[in-house]
Amino acid sequence: MPSFFRDNSFEPVTAILDEDGNQIFDTVGIMSVSAGSSILYPQHTLENGVVISDHAIHNQDRVSLRCVLDPDDYVEVYRAIKKAFRSNTRFIIQTKVETYSGLYIESLPHEEDAKNTVMLNLDFVEQRFQSPNVDTLPLSEVADPADSDTADTGNRRPERTGTVLSNLFGV
Repeated sequence: MPSFFRDNSFEPVTAILDEDGNQIFDTVGIMSVSAGSSILYPQHTLENGVVISDHAIHNQDRVSLRCVLDPDDYVEVYRAIKKAFRSNTRFIIQTKVETYSGLYIESLPHEEDAKNTVMLNLDFVEQRFQSPNVDTLPLSEVADPADSDTADTGNRRPERTGTVLSNLFGV
């Protein structure tokens, strides 16, 4: 693990790290960083007209890096960044004042000109993934057989008896 990751007070640096804290793309020149954290406070109006908020939602952190690639290896580094982008690689971004983890490249716009390099805007967004948890109950533990597991039967239409008029109005 790089020393600046543990103690950033000696010489402030900005770096792109893998999920284990190892610096990657170390020839990328980071020209500027724009980072933001935000919280959403849903509002509700009471009967007396007072607006309240009873909870807060922490939005995803977002980090944008304005970068220039080294003229000696810009093609290889761009390909490695593009591969990380397409394979949903998880990153840590170390800035002068904050460490952002659980980030993924959200967009990868780049600029090319007559110079022998490429300019990149690396936009990262924090993501939290959750695997679904599926539990099934045997028919013997379900009070109503209609609520039992339908994995083997597929989608079924409910049985209808009578006409629409009789179902709506009990006629």
